[in-house]
Amino acid sequence: MILFLTLFISTVLSSQNMTKGKIDTYDLDNYHISNCKVTWINIFETNLSAKEIKKAIELKNITNFKEFDDKTLLGEVSKISVLGGRCNYREYISEAVSYKVRIDIKDGKYRVTISDVLLYSFENKALYNLEWYVLNKECEFKNPLGISNSIRKILTCYLLDTYTISESNDMDNW
Repeated sequence: MILFLTLFISTVLSSQNMTKGKIDTYDLDNYHISNCKVTWINIFETNLSAKEIKKAIELKNITNFKEFDDKTLLGEVSKISVLGGRCNYREYISEAVSYKVRIDIKDGKYRVTISDVLLYSFENKALYNLEWYVLNKECEFKNPLGISNSIRKILTCYLLDTYTISESNDMDNW
């Protein structure tokens, strides 16, 4: 009961400025809703050069990135588990997530854009896109609070953990 009350209060507090209705463009905690599509965009800052950032991202072995040009990486992640570690909210989200990723790189920073997010529902044994959870058929929020706080928490935690790169040499951290 306390957990439910805590989740309810945090959802209400994080959504004070949201209203139900048709919204063509909307931003919430790095989630952007535009033209009935939901994307997650985050800009990471670092002291690394563009070349070092690119190498560090590729070494994370997230997916087989395709190089769009020398400063852009494109990839797809299929049925990856978002559970475990500090991002464990098992009761709130499916275990398998698929999505497309684009990483734009400049000296000292990189922008990660996540789109076409699919969540696997064990209950229904089906894949649902993030828009199914967030928007109705008229591109209005299903919920006056916007994106469910639990979905936002687990995806944000997973995406930040996955795409944050370390500036230190991994050989020094043995």
